[in-house]
Amino acid sequence: MKLRQLFESKKHGAAIIFGRFNPPHFGHSNAWTVASHFPIWYVGTNQSTQGPKDPLPFEVKVEAMKTIMPGIADHLVAEQSWWTLATMVYKKHGGDMVLHVVTDPTDKEIFVPQLQKYNGSEGPHGFYQFQDIVWAPATRDSTATALRAAVANDNPQAFSKAAGIDANTMIAGQPFFELVKHYMTPYLHASAEKERQKAEKERQKAEKETAKAAKKTKTVDPIPEDNSIKKTNQIVREMRAHQFIKEGGTQPIHGHHKAAIKNATTFPSMNQSTGSAYLGYRLGIALAGAPDYPTKQEADNWIGGDPLLSPYTDEENEMINAAAKQVGGGKRQTWSNNRSLETADTNKTSAVAKIKKNKYGV
Repeated sequence: MKLRQLFESKKHGAAIIFGRFNPPHFGHSNAWTVASHFPIWYVGTNQSTQGPKDPLPFEVKVEAMKTIMPGIADHLVAEQSWWTLATMVYKKHGGDMVLHVVTDPTDKEIFVPQLQKYNGSEGPHGFYQFQDIVWAPATRDSTATALRAAVANDNPQAFSKAAGIDANTMIAGQPFFELVKHYMTPYLHASAEKERQKAEKERQKAEKETAKAAKKTKTVDPIPEDNSIKKTNQIVREMRAHQFIKEGGTQPIHGHHKAAIKNATTFPSMNQSTGSAYLGYRLGIALAGAPDYPTKQEADNWIGGDPLLSPYTDEENEMINAAAKQVGGGKRQTWSNNRSLETADTNKTSAVAKIKKNKYGV
């Protein structure tokens, strides 16, 4: 089409733009403005579609579109598609003109060829026949997806940026952000529930697969019943304890710590790992009154904070000796022999009274 013909087509042509516009934003209004430069122009939007991607009902959506671009009111029509919109324009204004399809470059590749394909052909949409059908470029400056995402994230600032108007702009008696949030909430809850059910199904599936795999896994043979405790203890002793015990020693105090801490003092004998934690506990009690009011403490008992080991077999006794030697346990103190005895003051008289017999010996 020559330049002169292009200007003539714009002067005497018509422009259409179709979309869900749910919710509408400044990118839509920019495209509507492109259409408004033609003497005949219409903005079509679907009337019956409503769902997660179309939260606003038709009447509410129309009010939002009018708020964003007041001049759209007399050019807004309810249609089902680009093709029904083209059919409406043809019926109302005839086909002696060029029809301009206002859309972005991406949608142009889809809708312009399809509208041209049915030019002069009857279809489910009806019939239209224009002199020509051409593309009128528009840019995609924002997306309704961004607005819906801002609502889902409860972010009015992001909503304002994507909408091109303040989130508190009143539409249908409510701030724009709250209005969209009101109609989106049921869909958000439904989506969350769907995700929860999906996760639950995946969990149950994983449990079934785990149980199925467990059945196929060969179980470890149990220790034969004729094996004695001595044999079991021998197996334990053969485990190389040094594979899981690491002795790192003690590092000197760091220079920064030394400079920052005044009179840094420790008692290795009270080390939590290698000393007596119990002795450290008693030191804490003594510090409460030191030095003027010494805290009275009973003498440490025989066990104090020491570990108590009570082997019942010679094998267990050997285990203790070997492990203590490995970690440098020091001198061993044995407080009782290898027998469990009753002391002399142990009560040996039953607390149950003897049975009394009657005169018949019963």
